[in-house]
Amino acid sequence: MPPPLNWRACALAAGLCLATPLAQAQSLGETLEQAWSNLPETAAFPERLQALGAQLEAAKSWLAGSPALALGHKTDRFDRAEGAREWELELSAPLPLPGQRERKQYLAEAERSEFEQDLALTKWRYAGELREAYWRLRLAEVERRLNQQKQSELALLSADVRRRLQAGDLANTDLNQALGAEQAARMLALQADAGWQQAKREFAVLSGDTTLPEGEERPGEGDALEQHPALLAALARVDSARARLDETLGDKRDNPELALGLSRERDSVEEAYGNQVSLRLRLPLGSAARNRPRVSAANAALAEAEAAAQSELRRLQGARDNARIELQSSRQIAELATERAKLARQNSQWLNQAFAQGELDLPGRLHAESEKFESELALARARLELARAVSRLNQANGALP
Repeated sequence: MPPPLNWRACALAAGLCLATPLAQAQSLGETLEQAWSNLPETAAFPERLQALGAQLEAAKSWLAGSPALALGHKTDRFDRAEGAREWELELSAPLPLPGQRERKQYLAEAERSEFEQDLALTKWRYAGELREAYWRLRLAEVERRLNQQKQSELALLSADVRRRLQAGDLANTDLNQALGAEQAARMLALQADAGWQQAKREFAVLSGDTTLPEGEERPGEGDALEQHPALLAALARVDSARARLDETLGDKRDNPELALGLSRERDSVEEAYGNQVSLRLRLPLGSAARNRPRVSAANAALAEAEAAAQSELRRLQGARDNARIELQSSRQIAELATERAKLARQNSQWLNQAFAQGELDLPGRLHAESEKFESELALARARLELARAVSRLNQANGALP
C-alpha cells in the first residue's frame, strides 16, 4: 500500500505574492484541479501506476521466478592426474503452482485498484481541507469589510459629535464616548484584518495561489454513499486483503523447479569427450505447519479490513446526517438573521433621525449603531454559513467541488 500523501508538506511556494489583493477568478473546482496537479505526488502518479502495471505483467509470466544458469567442472588433476574431466551446464527455472498465476494477477489488480482508490481518497480529503480554508477566508473577508465599515461610520459620528460640541449642543463626555467607540472599532478592524491575512495565507498554502475562487456550490444530486471515495478505498483494501489470503492459501509448498542440463566428460586423457543431456524436475513437499502462520496473518488482515470498512460506512453515514442537520439549521438561522437585520436597519434609521434632532442622547445612538453592526455581521455570517453547509454536505457525500 503506498504511503499517504502529505499535501501540506509538499504544497508549492504558497507564500509568494501574498500581499497581492484577492481577485475573483476561477471556480473552487478549478482551483482544486490546478493545486492538485501541481503536487509532487500527482507528478509521480504515472510512474507508480507503471510500477503496478509491471507487477501485473510479472504475475502473468509462466515462470514463478527468474531462471538460473549453473556451470560446473570436475577434474582429477589434484590426485591421480589421469586426465579425467567433466563439464556441466544446467539451466533451471521455477514453475508456478496450479492457479498461482491467476492468484498473483488477482492480487496485482487488487493492489492497483487500492492505489487508485487511495489516491482518490487523498484528493477528496484535500478538497475538504481546501473547502474549509476557502470558507474561513470568505468569513474573515466579510468580518474585515464590515469592521472597516463600522470604523468609518463611527469616525463620521465622532466628527459630527465634535461639530455639535463646538456648537454647544453636546458635552465633552459625549465626544469622549464617540472617540472611545471609534478606537474600539479600529481595534476590532485591526484584529479582523489580521484574521483575514492569516486565513489568506492558509488558503494560499493549500491552493498554491492567492486568487479567491468565485461562486458557491449547489447541493449535489443524491446522497448515496456507494461511490464515496472513503468507502471505495476501504472496500479496495478488503479486496487486497482477500487476494493476499487467496494467494497464501494456494501457496502450500515451494515452487517446483525444472532443469535442463548438458555435460561433457572423459575418464582419461586418451579418451574423447562424451556428451550427455539431463532433465531434472524438483518437487518440494508441503506441510500444514509451513503455511499456518501466513494463513493466520492473512485471515487477521482480512477481518481487520472488513471491520474497518463497516466502521467507515457508519462514520460516513453519521457525517452525512450531521451535514444535513447543519444545512437545515443554517437555513433557519439565515432567515432569522435576515429579519433581525431588517429590523435593526429600521431602528438605526429612526434613531439616527432622533439623534440629529436632539431627541436621543449619544449612548442611545451608539447602542443603535452597535445593534445594526451586529445584525449586519450576523446576517453576512449566516449567509456564508449556509453556503458552507451546502459545501460540507457535498463533502460528506463524497462529491468534489
